[in-house]
Amino acid sequence: MVYLRRLAPTLAILSMLLVGGTAAAEEYWEGYDALDRGDYRAAFKIYTRLAAAGDPRAQDDLGFMYYLGQGTGQDFATAAKWFRRAAEQGHAPAQINLGTLYRRGYGVPQDNIEAYRWFDLSAFLATSTERRELAAGYRDSLMRHMTSRETDEARNIACNWWRQFKPPESRKFPDFPGCVPNSR
Repeated sequence: MVYLRRLAPTLAILSMLLVGGTAAAEEYWEGYDALDRGDYRAAFKIYTRLAAAGDPRAQDDLGFMYYLGQGTGQDFATAAKWFRRAAEQGHAPAQINLGTLYRRGYGVPQDNIEAYRWFDLSAFLATSTERRELAAGYRDSLMRHMTSRETDEARNIACNWWRQFKPPESRKFPDFPGCVPNSR
C-alpha cells in the first residue's frame, strides 16, 4: 500500500500527459478534417497552435499552408521555418518539403548540398515505402547535378545531424548509411 502511495503522483502525471497527448492528437485530426473540407482558416488556427507547441505534423502542415497560401498569405520563408522545425525533429515529410525549398531556392537560398542532405535523411527516416522512394528519387536526381565533393559534404552534414538526433548508445536506431562510426 505504501508503494502505491509513493507511485500515485507519478501515475497522476503520466495520466495527464496521456490525456493531453490524446487531446493534441484529436485536435490535429480536427485540423486535418478542416483542411480536407477546405476550411483553411480553421485548419490554420489549429495547426498554428499545435505547431507552436512543438507538434512536428502540425509544423509540417502549417509550413505547407504557408507554401500554398492556404488560410494565410503565401510566404516561402515562413514555410521554410516550419518545415525546418519539423525536419529537425526527424519528421520525414517535412524533410522532403525543406529539401524541395532548398532545391528551388524558395524562401531560402538555393543550395543543392542542403537539399541533398534533407532528401537523404528523409529517405532513411521515412516510414512508408512510397515516401522513402520519393525522397531517394529526389536525392538521386539532384546528385546528377552535383560534384562528388558536394555530395560527400552533404552526406557528412546528414551524418552529423543523425549523430546528434539519434539517442546516444542506442541499439534501437541503426547507423545512418555511409557514416563512418565515431571513435569513442
